Amino acid sequence: YCEGKKSKEALRDCFGEKVSNEIKHSVTLEENLREIDLPVGRYKVLTSFNINKEGKADKIKVSLRGKHVNHVLSTTRAKLEEKVKEVLLGLPKMESGKLDGKPINTPIMLPIIFVIQ
Repeated sequence: YCEGKKSKEALRDCFGEKVSNEIKHSVTLEENLREIDLPVGRYKVLTSFNINKEGKADKIKVSLRGKHVNHVLSTTRAKLEEKVKEVLLGLPKMESGKLDGKPINTPIMLPIIFVIQ
């Protein structure tokens, strides 16, 4: 999907778009967003994780940001963060970065925007 991108920036943007879309369109996440009853508003979920040498996501950190976040119960926030982690762990295997031709752990930071209507 992103292999044909020439520049680092184009490859990074393509990867970010692909992962973000995978998360946004995850049936599991959409179902759970309804279940956890987030107030109407725009939310930003900040994620950081590694693509390990085997091509899987690990060392995942998630935090919720947004204008309405103060109105979200900590248990609801924790549920949302856990669901995003589940989706990231379920991402298809990816190709990790390489250094001198050998796979390395590749850190990723990715903001994901959700609008609850």
